[in-house]
Parts: sequence; C-alpha cells; structure tokens
Amino acid sequence: LDEIANASGSEKVPEKEPIKICIVGKPNVGKSSFLNCLTGENRAIVTPVPGTTRDCIDSKVTVHGEDFILVDTAGLRRKSKVSTNIERFATTRTIAAIEKSDIVVFMVDINEEITDQDQKIANVVKRRNKASIIVGNKWDLVEDKSSTKMNSIEEYILTKLHFINYSKILFTSVTERKNTAKIWEIIKEVYKNYEQRVSTSKLNKTIEDIVLATSPPTKKGKSLKIYYATQANNKPPEIVLFVN
Repeated sequence: LDEIANASGSEKVPEKEPIKICIVGKPNVGKSSFLNCLTGENRAIVTPVPGTTRDCIDSKVTVHGEDFILVDTAGLRRKSKVSTNIERFATTRTIAAIEKSDIVVFMVDINEEITDQDQKIANVVKRRNKASIIVGNKWDLVEDKSSTKMNSIEEYILTKLHFINYSKILFTSVTERKNTAKIWEIIKEVYKNYEQRVSTSKLNKTIEDIVLATSPPTKKGKSLKIYYATQANNKPPEIVLFVN
C-alpha cells in the first residue's frame, strides 16, 4: 500500500504545451522583421527584397515565464508566380505551418490595398479553423495618424478580409519597434477563447434567452425547435445544436 501511495504521489502533472504561433502574409510586409522584434535576435535574413525568406524558422520564446513557439514562413504567392521548386516548397511549408499552429498572425501592409492574394491567405486560415490576429504593419508611413483614420483602416481591413473579420487587429511599426510587444497579451486572450469550454447548462440557458428574444424561423408553417446544445470540441469551440 505504501508503494502504491508513493507511486501515485510521484505522478507529474503534464506540462502545458507552448502556444504555437505562425506568422503569415504576402512577401515584404515585415514578417521576418516582426519575428526578430519578438525574439530579440536576427534569426532570419531580413532585406527589403520581396520573398527573401525561403524556409520556416521555429523560435522558442519565453515571455513572463510562459513559452511560445514562433514559426516564420515564406509568403504565399499566386500559383502563376510559383515557377520554381523552391517557391512551391515555400508555399507548401506556409500552409503546413498554418495547419500545425494554434494562432495565425496575419500581417498586412496598411499602406497597400488588400489583394485577392491576402483574401486567399485569410481563406486558408478560416478553412483550417485557426485562431487569428491581424497585424497592420508600417503604421509609421501613415501621414494621418488620427483615431478616425485608424478606425477607417480597421474597417477596410475587416471588410476585405471577411473570412476572418472576427480577428483582433494590432497596428505596428516593426522598423521602429512600436506596439510590437502588445502582441503577447492579445495572443493569450485569443488562445483563451480558442481553447474555451462552455458547460452544457450555460449553453442551453444562453440558447433559451436567445429564443425568447427572437423567435426561430419557420418552414412550411412549422417552427424550428432547438432541443438542446452542447460543446463537442474546442480549438476552436464547436457547438452542436439538436433540433427538430
């Protein structure tokens, strides 16, 4: 009995796995520079030439005692532009990095228009069911820095990137290292929502309140009835409704 008690008492609590963060975006939006800001090291070659980063570089970072894994990737390109084996490899690695990450940091240049390529990246993030944060980089190049202008840019980004318009937005200037450190608090907040579990009783109380406030739709004279709801999974939270 003593041996059993000692054995059970010696069991270790599983260590919390680091949050995996993938940095994606078109070439030359500042992904590698942003990674360097977060790690404090020159782990990737940074030049103004689009498409310099050819491979993924994983970096482990500890912030206030908590570990994170940062994955920097080469920018996704249009298929017509993927003309070499190296570029095909980079595109494949980018998608693979998105798949293995918990949170995708989607970087855009706020001085340029959101393109169909940005939307395709956002669609990949959405279809992989990943939590996401949008980083609007190169704020230092914006002449009008009023809150009105910032709100206008934010509305434009969320409208264009409607696939992930639930994302938090952070405006940064990577070259001036401004606002970059705020990403950690946002990451923790987003991850908390990403792995959240809600009790069945709380879910059903919420559904009940919604139904009382707004009657469900009807079809062929019959009303929709929601019997109950339950959470089937997390990362991201998946809610299942049982109905007639």
